[in-house]
Amino acid sequence: MKFSEAIDQIMPEVESGSTEPFIIYRDKNGEWHSSHSRDRHGDWLESAENARAQDKFAMEFTGKDFASGSFPYVYDAVLCNRLRAELAIMGNNSHFTQADHIDFNAIVTFFEENISNFTDQAVDYFTTLKEPLDTLSELCPFEMTTDNPDWVYNEDISQGAVQYIESKVQERLRVINGEFETELFDESEGIFRQGVEIGGVTITLAENAEAGGGQQYLVYNSIDSHTYDKAAFSDYFLAIREFLSRQNIQFEAIVAERDSRFKQHGGNNAVLTAEHCLPGGGDADYTGKLIIVKADALKPEYRDGMSQIVMCTHGNGARPDAIGRSIFCKELASDKTAVYHREEIEGIADIAKLPVWAKQKLDGQKPEQAPQEQKAPDKKPSILGGLEEAKAEADAHNAGRKDAAKTKKRGDVEVV
Repeated sequence: MKFSEAIDQIMPEVESGSTEPFIIYRDKNGEWHSSHSRDRHGDWLESAENARAQDKFAMEFTGKDFASGSFPYVYDAVLCNRLRAELAIMGNNSHFTQADHIDFNAIVTFFEENISNFTDQAVDYFTTLKEPLDTLSELCPFEMTTDNPDWVYNEDISQGAVQYIESKVQERLRVINGEFETELFDESEGIFRQGVEIGGVTITLAENAEAGGGQQYLVYNSIDSHTYDKAAFSDYFLAIREFLSRQNIQFEAIVAERDSRFKQHGGNNAVLTAEHCLPGGGDADYTGKLIIVKADALKPEYRDGMSQIVMCTHGNGARPDAIGRSIFCKELASDKTAVYHREEIEGIADIAKLPVWAKQKLDGQKPEQAPQEQKAPDKKPSILGGLEEAKAEADAHNAGRKDAAKTKKRGDVEVV
């Protein structure tokens, strides 16, 4: 059953204020269950022990715990308690530091206090995940911790964080449901577009000259030929406000991402050049090598050393005499994948000349992953092959809001 159906099952216990304990858990197939957890002596039932074995975030409650709350309240409370359970288990990891706990606690508290500002579809999505907190932290590029002693998380950026995470979730749902719009308008309709690209996302204001007094203005986001988050307006000023708002949200997300990387890697953001490469690497095979991307091959917001240092994993362009040009890489700083053409590469990185953060990152990798004493290898014969494709991430704005007190049940959208 879905999460919403499991909550349905416990609502009679909530409405009666029962003190009999029950357990809510997700089995290994992703199905949700709720059942009584203890016998009359207070000992765990065998079925509950089995539930805990299947789901390390399984939670035990009583109906009284929810103080006769509404369905949406119970739904949200159980999900937030699972995030807390995930955080507690993270804390048992020997690599999990006090600083990590502060960071993740800020994210959990932010989500708890702002869950009513997310759409039902976004909250439903988190109930389908095996490790929702891990995904939530992945989707949020903002630094949620704060120096304000009265705040657990940075409340000044909470609205922007909600909008950003909401947009990322909606993006994933569109991919899952195949709802990308590949074309918004026919060019023959006389559409005027004004577009701004920030961080790989183009935000567009379009005017349909044929619409007359109807929904004449449109704002939408796009990546390559994919458009999404279309909003129509009859009032030009409302359209402009939405157009500028989306730009600001995308800009703040890019700044947050940059600052996070900058902080993580010690503040060295200098651009790297051919001087940081081994001599004679222009004709080398880059496969399995740490290489440096030319700064002018990157978008302005990513022209820094943290984006330039990448590990070449494969691609025809990695070989100097191959037919293809594409080189598939993984960023050293972020582990994100990227694709470049051979002519966009400065050469093979000279590890001795790399920034301190890069050397430390390499030292922390397994011996077989960290390139040691790199040198420009001899040419290798061309072997045709390799799949040349790249997946782009959408950072879009979604203005959906819901009333925390409304009675409509969550769980209307099922994510496979």
